[in-house]
Amino acid sequence: MKKFYLILCALTLAMTVSAQVRVLTPKQAKKQQLSAQALKHDKRALIDFGKLAKSPMELSAFAQQQSVAKARKAEAQDVTITDVYSVYYPETGTIWYSLSTDAFAPSFSFSIYVPEGKRDVELGKTYTFADMEHDEEYNPNYWDDEDWVSHEFVEATFTKTVGSGYDMHIAATVTDVDGNKFNIHYDEEPIDIKNEKINVTLVSDRPDAQYLDDGSWMLRAGGEAQGYSLQVSYYCNDRTSLVGTFKGEDIDYSNTSLVVFTDEVDDYGDRILKTLSVKYADVTVSEDAAAIYMKGELLCDDGYTYVVDVTMKKPQPDNYANITSTSLSVDDYWFSMTKEIKLFASDGTQSVSISIFPEETNEGMAGTYTIGQNGTRAAVRPSELEDEIEAYHGTFTVTYDEGNITLTGSLLCFNNTVYTLELSYTKPVKTREQSLEFNNLTLFYNDASFEAFGYNDDSTQAIDLAVDYEEGISGDYTEENIAAEYSFVATDFNAETGTAKHFRILEANLHCDYNEADMTAEITGKMLCQNMDDATDIPEFTVSMKATVPAPFEKDENEDFAHNFDEYMVDTESAEFGNISVSANDGEAAIGLEFWVAEGETTLAAGVYPINDTNEINTVTASKGMNASGRVTVSLAGFINDSMQFTNVWYMVSGNVTVGEDGVITVDALNSNGKKINCTLLANVNGVADVKADVVKTTKYLENGQILISRNGKVYSLQGIQVK
Repeated sequence: MKKFYLILCALTLAMTVSAQVRVLTPKQAKKQQLSAQALKHDKRALIDFGKLAKSPMELSAFAQQQSVAKARKAEAQDVTITDVYSVYYPETGTIWYSLSTDAFAPSFSFSIYVPEGKRDVELGKTYTFADMEHDEEYNPNYWDDEDWVSHEFVEATFTKTVGSGYDMHIAATVTDVDGNKFNIHYDEEPIDIKNEKINVTLVSDRPDAQYLDDGSWMLRAGGEAQGYSLQVSYYCNDRTSLVGTFKGEDIDYSNTSLVVFTDEVDDYGDRILKTLSVKYADVTVSEDAAAIYMKGELLCDDGYTYVVDVTMKKPQPDNYANITSTSLSVDDYWFSMTKEIKLFASDGTQSVSISIFPEETNEGMAGTYTIGQNGTRAAVRPSELEDEIEAYHGTFTVTYDEGNITLTGSLLCFNNTVYTLELSYTKPVKTREQSLEFNNLTLFYNDASFEAFGYNDDSTQAIDLAVDYEEGISGDYTEENIAAEYSFVATDFNAETGTAKHFRILEANLHCDYNEADMTAEITGKMLCQNMDDATDIPEFTVSMKATVPAPFEKDENEDFAHNFDEYMVDTESAEFGNISVSANDGEAAIGLEFWVAEGETTLAAGVYPINDTNEINTVTASKGMNASGRVTVSLAGFINDSMQFTNVWYMVSGNVTVGEDGVITVDALNSNGKKINCTLLANVNGVADVKADVVKTTKYLENGQILISRNGKVYSLQGIQVK
C-alpha cells in the first residue's frame, strides 16, 4: 500500500498558520512589520543598485545624490505630524508614542518612562533620551523612512502640552545613528466648546465589559438601532470590580470614543457613521444583581457634551443543568507560545470548552478560576445543533493528582442557564505491550518540526509522527513535543474489510538520531497509546523506525503524461519581481508554470519560453523536484486527489512552453526521467492583460490540514493550483 504527500506536511502547515494568527501587542506588531518591510526593502535596494551600476554616468549621479544626502544630515529637517497614537505598557512603566505624517513616512516612535502611578507623560515636561526606554534586544525609539527602514535615535526630546480647548501639542527633536536630525511638531486646533448637552440613553441585553492587560476596564454599549455606539476605557487597577467614579487622567482617551449613526445614507443604503473622539470624561460605574450602569458626561471633539446613561443587563439564572463527564481533555500543546490551556468535555449531548492561563502546565494548572479574570473564559454548547453560549460569570476549581484531573464548579451563561460542572480525566494505565517496526518511513522537516510517516513492510501497520524541536532533529522527545492532533498509530489493517485499529498517542519517550549525510532518521523508544474506538485498550508500543527524506526527484513518474485543460488562471502578484504564474486544475489533473518576464510586466507575450533554471526573461522555471519539507516546486503537472494533493507528479526539467497569439498555452516538456509532458491550456478565465499586481487580494488559511490561498474570490493550493 502506497502513501506519500507531495506538499508541505500537515504539521508544518498548522504550526505556521497558528503562529501567524497570534494576537500581537501594537509594539510587537510594529516590530514584526518592520522586520518584514526591511527585508523587502533590502531586496529592492539590491535590485535598484544593480540598475544604477549599468553605466558610469548613472554611477556618478548616484554618488552625487549620496553627497547631497550627507550634507542634509547637518541640517535639522522640519516634520509636521498629522496622526498620534499611544499605548501604555504597565510591565515597563512606559508610554509608547507613534507619530506619523500624512504619507505615513517618515514616522517616529518614542517609548518614555512615566512617573509611578501615571499612565502618560507629564504635561509641559521636556523628556530627554535618558528618560526613554532602552532595551538590549530592541530599541523602541526610532524613525521609519519611506521604505520602512528603521533608524534608531541617539538623542531625542519630547514635550506634550494641552491647551484650554483640549488641543494637544507635541514638540520633539531627534538625532539618529546616521546623523539625521529632525524638528517634529504636532498641533491640534482647539475645539469649539458649545454650551449644549445631548442626552444619550443606551440599553444592552448583555454586559460588554472587559478588563485589559494595561490595568483598565473597557465598557461598550449601543449599536445602530439605538443611534449611538459607545466605548469607554478607564484605569481601575482592580480586575475584580469595575465600579467607581472616573474622570480626567483616569480615562484612556485613546480607547474611548462615541460613534453617531447619522440620518444620512451612503450609496449602498447604509447609515453614515460619525466617529467622535472624547476630550474629557467624567463617568460613574455601578452594578447590582440586575445590571451594570454607567452615567456621566463626555466632551467630544465636535464641541458638544454628551450625557450618557447606560444600562447593561446581566443574564439572570432561571434554568439549571448539569454537565457530568469522565472524558475531560486537556490541550496544552501551544502553551509555550500562548500560555493558554484548553479544556473540553462532553456528556454526549452538552459540551463545554474552557480556556485558562496558568503559570505552568500539569500541577501548575491546579487552582480556582473565575470567568473574566486573567483571561479565563468558557462556553457551553447545549447540543450539536446549537451554537456555543458564552459564559458570563462562574467559578471552577481544577485539581491535578499524578496525572488525574478533576474540574468542578458552575457557569452562568448568556442563555440564563447555570451549568454545574463535574468533569474528570483519569490517567490511562497500560493494559498490554506490543512491538512495532517501520523500516521505510518518509521524513519531511523544516526549521522547527519534522514528520515521519508510512507503513510497515507488509502494510498492516502505519504511523504518523509529527514532532517539533528547537535545536535539530536529533534528540530526545516526549509527548510534549508531539503534535497529538496530527499523530497516530494504526495496526491490524484488513484489506478485505477495510478496517484497522487506530490509536492516539498519550505518552512518549523517544530518541532520534539523524544522519545529515544520507538524510535518514532512526527513532526508537516507547509510546503509551489508547484505542480511539475502545478506551480500555491501552497498549505500550515499543517502536523502531527508520525514516528517509525522499530525493528531490524520487517521486517523478517513469511514463509519459498528456492532458488538456479547458481553462487556466494567471497570477501576477509577483510581477514586480518579474514572475507570472499560470495554473490549471480540472479536478482530475493539475499544472503549475512559472514564467519569467520583465519586472512589472503583467501580460504574457506570445512566443516560445524555454524551460530552464536561468531565471532569465522569457523563460519558464525548471522544477527542482520536492524539497526536504515536502513541498513540490514548479513547474510541474500531474494527477490529483480530492484534497488537492498530487497522487502522481511529473516535474518539468526541460523543454518549451508556447504562448499563442490566441492565448492558448502549449507545454512540450520532459521530466527528470526523460518522459514526455504534453499539455494544452485553452481559455484564460481571468484575462492576463487585465490583471494588475497591486490589486490582487490574498488570504491564506488552513483547511483539513492543508494551506489554501484565497485570491480575488478564487481558491488555490500552495502550489498555485486552483481549487474548485
